[in-house]
Amino acid sequence: MDSKEIDKAAEIFLKLRSLVVKQPVFLMVLTATDIAYRRPDGVLVVPVGCLKD
Repeated sequence: MDSKEIDKAAEIFLKLRSLVVKQPVFLMVLTATDIAYRRPDGVLVVPVGCLKD
């Protein structure tokens, strides 16, 4: 997933959040990248490898 795809996914999540009554605790894009980080808009970008035991 490249940065344009991450940006697009984050944009969709932010729009979706504005449509729901109960706000989610966080928004996260799950990727195959190597680094986890929080975007300036608050969306988390997390590699799938971070989810393993």
